[in-house]
Amino acid sequence: MNRNRPLLEWAPFTIKKGITEDDLMKASEALQKDFLQNQKGFVKRDLLEKFDRNYIDLVYWETIEDAKNALENAEKNPACLAYFKLMEEVDQSQPEQGVSHFEILRSY
Repeated sequence: MNRNRPLLEWAPFTIKKGITEDDLMKASEALQKDFLQNQKGFVKRDLLEKFDRNYIDLVYWETIEDAKNALENAEKNPACLAYFKLMEEVDQSQPEQGVSHFEILRSY
């Protein structure tokens, strides 16, 4: 990876049964306000609904280092922990369920 290119973080997840979209939106707003917008290199975030209880967070970063630092900081942030608590555990045997990073080569 070229460390100077902007980065897209792809984070698919499934919310637990019994969690409403309203619950998710409240936790998402707190994550944004109390964590992401304060992280170095944060550009923007889109929350997408795939189907049923499946969602994708698209987070844009200035660099891979910024994304990695934020991931480390997330482990001890209350807003992040509350957001993650709404999600089903990731199946480690299915790597596509985890967080992935992509360099943005060009935007049109």
